[in-house]
Amino acid sequence: MRSPWVVLALGAAVILVGCDDDTVLSGPSTVGLSLTVSPRLDTIFAADTTAPGDTVRLLARVRSAATGGAVTGVAVSWTTSDAAVATVDANGLVSARGHGNATISADLAGKQQVKATIVVAQRTQSISVTPATASIFVDDPIVVGDTVRLRAVARDRDGVVVTGTTITWRSSAPAIATVDGAGVVRAVALGTATITATGGGVSGNAAVQVRTLVKSVAVTSPVAQALVSDTVQLTAKATGQNDQSMGGRRFTWQSSNLAVATVDSTGRVLLVGAGTAQVTATSGFVSGSTSIQVLPRAIMSLDVGTDFSCGVANLGRGYCWGMGERQRLGVQADSLCHGTIAPVDTACSISPRRFAPAVTFASVSVGGTSACGIGSDSYVYCWGEPDLGQLGDGKRGTPVSDFVVRATVNSVRFKSVTVGGAHACAISTTDTAYCWGADASGQLGDARRINSTTPIPLAVGFETFKWSRLSAGESHTCGVSTSGSAYCWGENSSGQLGNGAVAPIADTPQSVAGGATFTEISAGGRHTCGIATGGDLYCWGANDSLQLGTSTTPNVVSNTPLLVPGISNVVQVSAGANHTCAIVQGGQAYCWGSASWGQVGNGTTSGIVTSPTQVSGAQQFRSISAGLRHSCGIDTSNTSWCWGSNVFGALGNELQAAVRATPQRVATPR
Repeated sequence: MRSPWVVLALGAAVILVGCDDDTVLSGPSTVGLSLTVSPRLDTIFAADTTAPGDTVRLLARVRSAATGGAVTGVAVSWTTSDAAVATVDANGLVSARGHGNATISADLAGKQQVKATIVVAQRTQSISVTPATASIFVDDPIVVGDTVRLRAVARDRDGVVVTGTTITWRSSAPAIATVDGAGVVRAVALGTATITATGGGVSGNAAVQVRTLVKSVAVTSPVAQALVSDTVQLTAKATGQNDQSMGGRRFTWQSSNLAVATVDSTGRVLLVGAGTAQVTATSGFVSGSTSIQVLPRAIMSLDVGTDFSCGVANLGRGYCWGMGERQRLGVQADSLCHGTIAPVDTACSISPRRFAPAVTFASVSVGGTSACGIGSDSYVYCWGEPDLGQLGDGKRGTPVSDFVVRATVNSVRFKSVTVGGAHACAISTTDTAYCWGADASGQLGDARRINSTTPIPLAVGFETFKWSRLSAGESHTCGVSTSGSAYCWGENSSGQLGNGAVAPIADTPQSVAGGATFTEISAGGRHTCGIATGGDLYCWGANDSLQLGTSTTPNVVSNTPLLVPGISNVVQVSAGANHTCAIVQGGQAYCWGSASWGQVGNGTTSGIVTSPTQVSGAQQFRSISAGLRHSCGIDTSNTSWCWGSNVFGALGNELQAAVRATPQRVATPR
């Protein structure tokens, strides 16, 4: 017969070994008896090779061969062939001692033996996967070679390596990383996958993260704000996982709002509409972005003078258009205009042309042949004709080659400026007044009547006077104090100072008669108008074109303020050379006086408009300015309009040699 199967295992591996054939020994005392051992199959878990281990008890049964009944009182002895592998005691208790094979024999009185071959083997208790964490760094696109090799080791409960264990591999996220039978993990997409190795009924794990080579992408823009139709070149820089800059990277670009900004493959952004757009650069699955706010390309404030106009667009950009002689546009004129039937070339620009791009302007003022503006640094910048020192830079004579210069009062900062025929005045940030340029009529107010090439304070007694408004006319100047009192100085041949006298000149500030308090004042060619507290409009001075709006009889001058009938709730007024314009609450614009060039804007191109007449069109205006023979205004939607003479392109509508007696839309600034 075959011997029973006995299994001893150390760790997790189980090996079944068939026992030897039973041996029957003959002898007088064993005749008719048979010996069996049970269990026929069992497992012993060995502890180690030096200490007593797990055990299994073998039972020896002696039976009568004839009856099959149990026979007692017969001695059975137990022996082992290798005590280093397994021992057995007198009662058949087998103990595992070490790895290997041993034969356990049951002996019946030395005459009959049953032998079992015992194999004590390791059992897999754990699987360790190395490395326990791993990263695969990938670029875009991920390629076949983006892999990492994992290794699995089986060990028993004592940490001893178990050889021959079959290992299977599995990924928790095949969409991120796959693994083959050899433990090679291949990247599929960014993310983390758990890789499991299984053998002998136990498993071990490793975390594999698919990461990009690029740690971060930074996008930089030279500006945070720009105007519609601007182009902005963005730059992108990638940083690697080692925190070092990665050169030679390619980026894909995308705009979050194509109605605001488009971007090409080089990061060049074209701004197509007002709003905000996020522009993103991506490289190696990593993105960076920057936000650009796009403002309308619109003139936000403007002023007009003798056949030219200037304005400030969003972001403080300065623009001028119209006659360009003597550099009054602040930039080289780009067109030629003819002011007479016989062709005489005159430099001009027939649409807004940007000047002084290095300066951010807060406001501009235009006069006869020069203009000035306040920069964001609170300095005064001027351009145009310098023959009488009206640029304020300490020089006079030939126009400077760099067009725009800074008025040289380094210790003083300014918040507003006004330009007249050949002089200018400004209010400092401490509310004091300075003037420069021509002073033949005392228009600088310093009691000296000497032209000045630099800003100088007013006469003694007024040098620390506080002003809220200043306005420079052709040869006179007016202002409103912070308390609302009105003063004028300079030429007074037509009563334009409003002080009740008709004297040729007053070279110090004169109080305007009547005692009214004013919120606004505007000095024109030879007349002046002001808005009194409450919105009533008063005008005084020359009236040869009925520019005062107070009489139907020309040449009736007034040396004191007269209430202008037919208009109330006035919020802004501008006195031109021979006409006047104003805005009332609600945004309606009115003009009156000379209409010979259509400058009153009601469709008339000849004669005189005797009283305030509404400007044609449905526009609601928020600002207005009257010049020599044209006028301009900005409506509440920030659209600029001009009307009157366009001989030198002063209307800015890209036309020339024409008169337009109704508002014309100014071309979009370039």
